[in-house]
Amino acid sequence: VIVVAGGGGSGNFLRCKIDGVLTNFNTSLVGFYVPPPGAGIPYSITVKGINSGTPGSVEEFWVVISNPTAPTTGVYNNRTFSTGVTDRASQITFYPTGFPNLYWGSSAFNANTASVTINTVNTTSASGIFSGLIHDNNGGGSTTKLVTEGEFQITF
Repeated sequence: VIVVAGGGGSGNFLRCKIDGVLTNFNTSLVGFYVPPPGAGIPYSITVKGINSGTPGSVEEFWVVISNPTAPTTGVYNNRTFSTGVTDRASQITFYPTGFPNLYWGSSAFNANTASVTINTVNTTSASGIFSGLIHDNNGGGSTTKLVTEGEFQITF
Protein backbone atom coordinates (compact mmCIF):
# COMPACT_ATOMS: atom_id res chain seq x y z
CA VAL A 1 0.00 0.00 0.00
CA ILE A 2 1.43 3.37 -1.01
CA VAL A 3 0.05 6.43 0.73
CA VAL A 4 0.32 9.57 -1.42
CA ALA A 5 0.10 13.12 -0.13
CA GLY A 6 -1.59 15.93 -1.95
CA GLY A 7 0.22 19.20 -2.50
CA GLY A 8 -0.80 22.70 -1.66
CA GLY A 9 -3.04 23.43 1.34
CA SER A 10 -2.96 21.94 4.81
CA GLY A 11 0.40 23.56 5.54
CA ASN A 12 2.45 21.24 3.32
CA PHE A 13 5.79 22.66 2.11
CA LEU A 14 9.32 21.83 0.94
CA ARG A 15 12.01 24.50 0.98
CA CYS A 16 15.75 25.00 1.41
CA LYS A 17 18.65 27.27 0.60
CA ILE A 18 20.94 26.07 -2.18
CA ASP A 19 24.25 27.95 -2.02
CA GLY A 20 22.48 30.60 0.08
CA VAL A 21 19.46 31.09 -2.20
CA LEU A 22 16.11 30.22 -0.60
CA THR A 23 13.89 28.20 -2.93
CA ASN A 24 10.40 26.86 -2.29
CA PHE A 25 9.52 23.61 -4.05
CA ASN A 26 5.75 23.69 -3.54
CA THR A 27 4.49 23.26 -7.11
CA SER A 28 3.27 19.68 -7.66
CA LEU A 29 4.32 18.96 -4.07
CA VAL A 30 3.73 15.31 -3.26
CA GLY A 31 4.78 12.83 -0.60
CA PHE A 32 4.81 9.06 -0.37
CA TYR A 33 4.86 6.74 2.64
CA VAL A 34 5.73 3.30 1.31
CA PRO A 35 5.68 0.17 3.49
CA PRO A 36 7.81 -2.62 2.02
CA PRO A 37 6.03 -5.04 -0.32
CA GLY A 38 8.23 -7.89 0.89
CA ALA A 39 11.25 -9.02 2.91
CA GLY A 40 14.56 -7.29 2.26
CA ILE A 41 12.96 -4.03 1.11
CA PRO A 42 12.92 -0.98 3.42
CA TYR A 43 10.12 1.38 4.37
CA SER A 44 10.52 4.75 2.68
CA ILE A 45 9.25 8.31 2.72
CA THR A 46 9.69 10.62 -0.27
CA VAL A 47 8.83 14.32 -0.45
CA LYS A 48 9.29 16.06 -3.81
CA GLY A 49 8.26 19.29 -5.47
CA ILE A 50 9.03 21.74 -8.26
CA ASN A 51 10.42 25.28 -7.79
CA SER A 52 7.34 27.39 -7.08
CA GLY A 53 9.14 30.76 -7.31
CA THR A 54 9.65 30.63 -11.07
CA PRO A 55 6.62 30.13 -13.36
CA GLY A 56 7.16 27.14 -15.67
CA SER A 57 10.22 25.96 -13.73
CA VAL A 58 11.34 22.35 -14.09
CA GLU A 59 13.75 22.52 -11.11
CA GLU A 60 12.79 19.69 -8.81
CA PHE A 61 13.94 18.77 -5.29
CA TRP A 62 13.53 15.40 -3.56
CA VAL A 63 14.05 14.32 0.07
CA VAL A 64 14.01 10.54 0.62
CA ILE A 65 14.54 8.44 3.73
CA SER A 66 14.49 4.69 4.17
CA ASN A 67 14.47 2.47 7.24
CA PRO A 68 14.38 -1.31 7.75
CA THR A 69 11.34 -0.89 10.02
CA ALA A 70 8.60 1.74 10.11
CA PRO A 71 10.30 5.19 9.96
CA THR A 72 11.01 6.84 13.30
CA THR A 73 12.16 10.29 14.38
CA GLY A 74 15.86 11.07 14.37
CA VAL A 75 18.78 11.47 11.97
CA TYR A 76 19.10 9.64 8.64
CA ASN A 77 22.60 10.11 7.17
CA ASN A 78 23.18 10.12 3.42
CA ARG A 79 23.13 6.83 1.55
CA THR A 80 26.46 5.79 0.02
CA PHE A 81 27.70 2.89 -2.08
CA SER A 82 28.61 1.09 1.16
CA THR A 83 25.14 1.56 2.71
CA GLY A 84 23.00 -1.58 2.61
CA VAL A 85 19.72 -1.39 0.73
CA THR A 86 17.70 -1.76 3.93
CA ASP A 87 19.92 0.42 6.16
CA ARG A 88 18.58 3.59 7.78
CA ALA A 89 19.64 6.25 5.26
CA SER A 90 18.65 9.37 3.31
CA GLN A 91 19.15 11.04 -0.05
CA ILE A 92 18.65 14.70 -0.96
CA THR A 93 18.51 15.41 -4.67
CA PHE A 94 18.24 18.52 -6.85
CA TYR A 95 17.24 18.16 -10.51
CA PRO A 96 18.07 21.56 -12.11
CA THR A 97 16.70 20.49 -15.53
CA GLY A 98 13.91 18.26 -14.22
CA PHE A 99 13.57 14.59 -13.35
CA PRO A 100 15.00 12.18 -14.61
CA ASN A 101 17.89 14.24 -16.03
CA LEU A 102 21.34 14.52 -14.45
CA TYR A 103 21.06 15.64 -10.86
CA TRP A 104 22.97 16.97 -7.87
CA GLY A 105 22.72 14.54 -4.96
CA SER A 106 24.10 13.75 -1.55
CA SER A 107 27.42 11.95 -1.92
CA ALA A 108 27.46 8.34 -3.02
CA PHE A 109 31.10 8.14 -1.87
CA ASN A 110 31.33 10.11 1.40
CA ALA A 111 29.25 9.19 4.43
CA ASN A 112 27.89 11.77 6.87
CA THR A 113 28.08 14.71 4.45
CA ALA A 114 24.30 15.26 4.32
CA SER A 115 21.43 14.27 6.56
CA VAL A 116 17.69 14.38 7.04
CA THR A 117 16.27 14.66 10.55
CA ILE A 118 12.70 13.44 10.91
CA ASN A 119 10.94 15.48 13.60
CA THR A 120 7.50 13.87 13.37
CA VAL A 121 6.32 10.82 11.45
CA ASN A 122 3.38 8.45 11.25
CA THR A 123 1.47 6.80 8.42
CA THR A 124 -0.44 10.02 7.68
CA SER A 125 2.23 12.77 7.87
CA ALA A 126 5.89 13.65 8.35
CA SER A 127 8.01 16.72 9.02
CA GLY A 128 11.72 17.29 9.18
CA ILE A 129 14.82 19.25 8.37
CA PHE A 130 17.77 18.53 6.06
CA SER A 131 21.15 19.91 5.06
CA GLY A 132 24.52 19.01 3.61
CA LEU A 133 26.61 18.95 0.49
CA ILE A 134 25.18 17.78 -2.81
CA HIS A 135 27.46 16.74 -5.67
CA ASP A 136 27.09 17.07 -9.44
CA ASN A 137 27.09 14.03 -11.73
CA ASN A 138 24.34 12.16 -9.87
CA GLY A 139 26.03 12.51 -6.48
CA GLY A 140 29.40 11.23 -7.72
CA GLY A 141 31.03 14.43 -8.96
CA SER A 142 33.61 16.71 -7.36
CA THR A 143 31.68 20.01 -7.70
CA THR A 144 29.37 20.73 -4.77
CA LYS A 145 26.49 22.93 -3.70
CA LEU A 146 25.63 23.56 -0.05
CA VAL A 147 22.05 22.87 1.05
CA THR A 148 21.08 24.61 4.29
CA GLU A 149 17.91 25.43 6.23
CA GLY A 150 16.01 22.65 4.47
CA GLU A 151 12.63 21.80 5.91
CA PHE A 152 9.45 20.01 4.91
CA GLN A 153 6.01 19.15 6.17
CA ILE A 154 3.79 16.74 4.29
CA THR A 155 0.45 15.05 4.89
CA PHE A 156 -0.01 11.64 3.27
